[in-house]
Amino acid sequence: MRTAQALRSIAELGAVRWECYVQADDLDRKLAEWKSRGKGVCIPIEIVIFGDLQHRDTVGSILSKARLYLQRPEHEVESLYDNPHEMILPHTGANVLQPQTRSMRGIEDSKDLVNEVLGRLDHEEVLSVEPRAHLSTILRTQLLPHQLSAVDFIAQREGRRDTKLPSLWTQCGKGGLQCYEHKITGTRKARPQPDISGGILADEMGLGKTLTILAAIVDSFATANVFASDKLGKVNTKATLVIMPSALLIDEWMSNIDEHAPDCLQVLKYHGSKRSSRSDQVFASDVVLTTYATVSAEFRKPSSPLFHFNWFRIVLDEAHSIRHDTTNQFHAVTSLTAKYRWCLSGTPFQNTLYDFGALFRFLRIPLLDNKPIFRDQIVKPTEARQYHGIERLQVILRSICIRRTNQILNLPEPRIIERPVQFSSQEWEAYNQIGATAKEQMEDAIHGRSDEKAYSIMLRTLTRLRLFCNQGTLAGIPAFDQKSDVGDETLLTQLQQTDEAVCATCSCDVLSVSRIDEAGSGTFNSHRQLLCFDCSVQNNETARPRERTSQSLRIRCKEVQQPQSIAFLGISDHLSMKSEGTSSKLRAVLEDLQKCHEGEKSIVFSSWKMTLHMLAAMLERAQIHYLQIDGSQSLVERQKTLSQFKESDEFSILLMTLGTGAVGLNLTAASRIHLVEPHWNPSTERQAIGRALRLGQNKEVTVMQYFMEESVEVRVRNRQAIKDHLSRASWATSEAEDEKNKLAELMEVLQ
Repeated sequence: MRTAQALRSIAELGAVRWECYVQADDLDRKLAEWKSRGKGVCIPIEIVIFGDLQHRDTVGSILSKARLYLQRPEHEVESLYDNPHEMILPHTGANVLQPQTRSMRGIEDSKDLVNEVLGRLDHEEVLSVEPRAHLSTILRTQLLPHQLSAVDFIAQREGRRDTKLPSLWTQCGKGGLQCYEHKITGTRKARPQPDISGGILADEMGLGKTLTILAAIVDSFATANVFASDKLGKVNTKATLVIMPSALLIDEWMSNIDEHAPDCLQVLKYHGSKRSSRSDQVFASDVVLTTYATVSAEFRKPSSPLFHFNWFRIVLDEAHSIRHDTTNQFHAVTSLTAKYRWCLSGTPFQNTLYDFGALFRFLRIPLLDNKPIFRDQIVKPTEARQYHGIERLQVILRSICIRRTNQILNLPEPRIIERPVQFSSQEWEAYNQIGATAKEQMEDAIHGRSDEKAYSIMLRTLTRLRLFCNQGTLAGIPAFDQKSDVGDETLLTQLQQTDEAVCATCSCDVLSVSRIDEAGSGTFNSHRQLLCFDCSVQNNETARPRERTSQSLRIRCKEVQQPQSIAFLGISDHLSMKSEGTSSKLRAVLEDLQKCHEGEKSIVFSSWKMTLHMLAAMLERAQIHYLQIDGSQSLVERQKTLSQFKESDEFSILLMTLGTGAVGLNLTAASRIHLVEPHWNPSTERQAIGRALRLGQNKEVTVMQYFMEESVEVRVRNRQAIKDHLSRASWATSEAEDEKNKLAELMEVLQ
């Protein structure tokens, strides 16, 4: 519908036309699917828009407002190609583009196919939504139909009800003998094989997955007690172990249990320095709550109760946290023993098909928990654009995964308000000065007049321009050199722009610089290497203030012993505000916050603490009360702040860095989300919006998206195009090819 409305608006411009293309193999495949299923199918169509250059920006604006973004066409066209959604930096010339690489198009095709598979996993034809009397007498909250069907899905997968779900094994006859054949590998067994004891609950965020799991725990009370009474082998416990990314989420689970199942579950919070004193309570508990970091810390410790027991059930909350299979965290979690295993994740597919492979290994999927087999059967054919690879993945997921979108709640779509802001004349002059200086330095680097690499200059320029869009001239204009101080958050931003914000030791993603063990937290060590929280603890590195160095930074690379050098950004995380300066964007945010109606609560998200500090100073000058959460605060401080925001009428504004507030938290007290800048990773923005747009939200959610006109932020908002430019060029490329491709893409951006 959005596409049709946008095209209708474009057609009204006149002198604009479009051509539509359908891949022949896509059409054949979809027609065959339609004939076999008897249901409607979606056929991907590529639309190429042609028109006069005078309509370029208007067309781009129409599509952006509809949240549609132009990408380079796969089909060659005999016309000048000019994309208003491609990124161009000031003083770097025209938008000159080369044909898109086949490997990049292959990635996007594969991602589209996986998302299409995930969109057809509701299993409505084989699941029951009938209310269960024993649940309604114990749970205070009435389950919604989609939660009832998920409880039935769990019960079928755990064998408490006859299953109608597809199996990975099919019975066949060969030479008069019955055998059982694996649908993916073709492996044959003479005897019936056990099916999968668990699966993936992949409902989108906000659908109440926590309540679904609590209902499943109540539903299996009797079975759990029988399991615990078995004295053979390892000590069995009736408890369900729930592992989550952060201690803040433990509080969310505790709150949910108090709300939905008060006084009916024995719950143990296994976290913190005093957890060992509570180990004797594990056996008597129904639910044990802990974090991934705690499991990692107790890995291979003989005295650990986490590894002493055979759990009735293990549940991984935000299960994509274990997708990096080289980490201590992955090995620790997969070493736990249990009768049933479940993964909760609204985003099980993050970057590569190996994300699924990590989950399959935890779930003990027959044969496919072997990485080489998974690679040969799923990854290789899919990367080669052979459709049987994605068909195999679909067979697996239809057996073990259930997924529904938040459309089933009939929640109103969030009201997205684009908030373009114009630079002041002073800001515009300073903004262009950054671009002009960068151009001179790049020319020096290209012609050998400088030791610095053009690649480093490009990255630094992107970061400086993005920071300037927020700060304006409030912070002054620091010197553009390599010896300036650099803050941790700013360095993390630079690494994020090339998908290099990963731990130097284990390669897991790092989303924020933080003092606590939360999802995606990390720190820079004394050598300026980025470490996740888990690895920093193991290496005796703590997130404490450090003396900074003016030498070349050390950032992540696969060979940690030979760190790569990059240039400083030339800007600190701790800048003072200049009284004569101005930030047009922050002034716009302040004006919008002042216009909020009484009773409305707002969350303001930014990637940078310095932006929030500046906004906080402006709020104080305006005598507006606010609260703030960022990576520098302790767990106790964050818990207190969240409680105040949810419960107190005195505070209607919460300032929050994206890294600390975008994962897992329930913040339905807020109905207005302010995104101060477009984030490099669009999924991070969706996570932030999802904190308010979820089950229990009874107000319309409004999202304010701020960006500076005629700036780099206009291009960053074209998230898919940016990913085309700066993402890894292929899931299977070597590191050298990866670096070469990224440099080539950056050069395209800056032509």
